[in-house]
Amino acid sequence: MLVVSERRDCARNMDSSQKDDRGVEEVRAIAINIVLLCSGVIGLGQNVGVTPSRFKEICAAERAANIDLSGARQLHGTFRDQTGASFSDSYAVELRDPSTGDVLKLASLDSKGQFELQRLSYGRANLILVLMKNGKPTRTGFESPQWLECTKSEDCNLDVVLKAAPTDDLRYQCPLTQESR
Repeated sequence: MLVVSERRDCARNMDSSQKDDRGVEEVRAIAINIVLLCSGVIGLGQNVGVTPSRFKEICAAERAANIDLSGARQLHGTFRDQTGASFSDSYAVELRDPSTGDVLKLASLDSKGQFELQRLSYGRANLILVLMKNGKPTRTGFESPQWLECTKSEDCNLDVVLKAAPTDDLRYQCPLTQESR
């Protein structure tokens, strides 16, 4: 009788240890799934296959001139998105030197998305819209304008409509400031 009782106790202990192992296996499977999920997400944020020198080339092309202001003394206009909505006063327009990326002029937008730059004396330049956060320019999530045409020589008026930028395009990951280049 004693032997049967010990065997039952041993069988119960084996059943409970197998249940414990199943719990450990479930936790292990969940941990593996979390690691795989996180590593996939991290991989999405990397510029896989792009060398640092190629990334610099892409960013240099992003700074290319998109407007010729030869003869223009004043530049004003409106920035809107594809829906026709104006950008707000938390945005600014920067006129940049295409070779260095340095900001030549800066103008905040008003609540109607309008801006004005005066006393211009530049030739080709790069005009971009930036979102101001804590006094620093950041990317907007919109494509930079392509070539912009001035309709009058001294008084240039623009109505710029920006398209949403693709999230996987490296041009829109380029830094805006000199320090981070």
